[in-house]
Amino acid sequence: TPKAMPVLTWRWRLKAAPAGAEPIAAVFVSLDTDLMVIPVSNKYVWSSTKAKGTTTEGGMFGASEIILRSGPQPIGEWIEERVNVYEDFKRIHQHEPADKAWGISLQGGPGVEVDFASLTVSSH
Repeated sequence: TPKAMPVLTWRWRLKAAPAGAEPIAAVFVSLDTDLMVIPVSNKYVWSSTKAKGTTTEGGMFGASEIILRSGPQPIGEWIEERVNVYEDFKRIHQHEPADKAWGISLQGGPGVEVDFASLTVSSH
């Protein structure tokens, strides 16, 4: 459950990104659905333009965004991220997530070459 295993870690490595590619990369975490069974998701973003720490609500069909990195650097270097998906979900959506997570998905931006590795969930 997201409450018992709230911590998600992963590594990502940017290899190439065209100027203005947005997003550079993203990790989507879906922890609930709405009344129409549409996933309610947070999107952890490596942005080329948005400021680190920015959080925006996704609305009815979009994922809420949490900007973890900003700018197309460093190139070729593995970077590890660690987030508490349970606490982030409660903070943004103002309610508890479902008992079971719906899924995790990965996205590279248009024309971006990015690697993802070592996705793990843990209790701490």
